[in-house]
Amino acid sequence: MNMDIVVIRLIMRTKVMQKMQKTKAFGKEKSSMLVDEREKLS
Repeated sequence: MNMDIVVIRLIMRTKVMQKMQKTKAFGKEKSSMLVDEREKLS
């Protein structure tokens, strides 16, 4: 039983980490796009 819980927790944690990395990458793309827009305007 305990091992199952540990495995599930590990899977959940890795999924969360992957989500975080995806959103971070998305945020970086967005901010770089914003910078490009600002450079065009100025």
